[in-house]
Amino acid sequence: MHHGAEELVALSKAIDNELVPLGFEAEDKLFKPHITLARLKTPIPIEDAIAEVKVDKFLGTVVNVDSITLFRSHLTRVGAEYEALKQISLPG
Repeated sequence: MHHGAEELVALSKAIDNELVPLGFEAEDKLFKPHITLARLKTPIPIEDAIAEVKVDKFLGTVVNVDSITLFRSHLTRVGAEYEALKQISLPG
C-alpha cells in the first residue's frame, strides 16, 4: 500500500463501525482509496463537469499519487459495475 492508503482504509472501517449500528449496511468489499470526481445521471462532456470544480478549496493539500485510472460506472440492480477506461502512470 502507498503512503496514506492504510490510514484511509482504517478510516473506512471506522465509518462502517459507526454506521452499522444505525442501520446502514457495511461494505462487503475491501476499500480501495480513491477519489470520485463526479457521478452524473445524464452524461455531459468532461470539460463541462470539471469547469465547475473549485480548485482553490484544495490548495495546500499534499497527496502522493503514482497513477490515475479513469473508470466508468455502470449502474445495475445489484450495484455499480466499474470499467477501467484508461490508466496513466505518473513519474516518481
